[in-house]
Amino acid sequence: MRIVYEYVRLFAIMTMNHKIGFLWYLVFPLFLFFVYHAPWLMQQPEEDTFIHQSSLFISYITLVMSVEVTTSLISLRETGFLKMFKFVSGSKNGVILGKLISQLVFLILMILLFTAITGTLYLNSYAHFLPFVMTALTSSLIGGLAVSLFVLNILFLPVRQEALMTLLNISVLVMFLISANSDSLPFPLGHVMAFINPLEYVRNLTFVFAEWFTGQPISHLSSVYLFLITGLYMGLGTTGFKWIKIVSPTYRT
Repeated sequence: MRIVYEYVRLFAIMTMNHKIGFLWYLVFPLFLFFVYHAPWLMQQPEEDTFIHQSSLFISYITLVMSVEVTTSLISLRETGFLKMFKFVSGSKNGVILGKLISQLVFLILMILLFTAITGTLYLNSYAHFLPFVMTALTSSLIGGLAVSLFVLNILFLPVRQEALMTLLNISVLVMFLISANSDSLPFPLGHVMAFINPLEYVRNLTFVFAEWFTGQPISHLSSVYLFLITGLYMGLGTTGFKWIKIVSPTYRT
């Protein structure tokens, strides 16, 4: 555990020095949120409408930060640092867990900032604000852990970081657009989309917890189905730990 803690500290320092990442994780979704919902500054929305619209941006932040776990590990592998860290600590698991925990901590911080800013501006009472924050934190933590583990499977692909980043950026944009227009998807297309689109999965998870914390009925996919996806994502991610290579398949390190 001491080794994992040291890696958490190391990756936390690296993340804090990555200023562009902060813009991508928080400033960009906040900007889009304010642009799309500028009329709310004049007339505050209903609580369920606010949660429904903000869930898309909460899911976006969760997905982008979850994917960064894998892209960071790929970068370390291609530069030889993953191999060095494994040699120093005796196991690659400590490195992976350290990055995962560090990223989840920053995910919680970003979600707290996002909900604090948007909730303060658009919600008219503390009774609405607290359930919104609890909903966002719970869904992002569970969803972020599941998606982070699932996306680790990308490490099996012999793809360079540059090509992967381009592919992932396009994929995130496509997932965002699909999820933004997926409210009327019929069965079973909605269930399939929640499985293959992590952003849609996290969004529906947000609806489930919103219903729990607010006590208001909110349309979402089956809770059982969503938790099955959670278990499958986590299972695939943790099972693949032992097959993750520390030597880059595209560079000699």
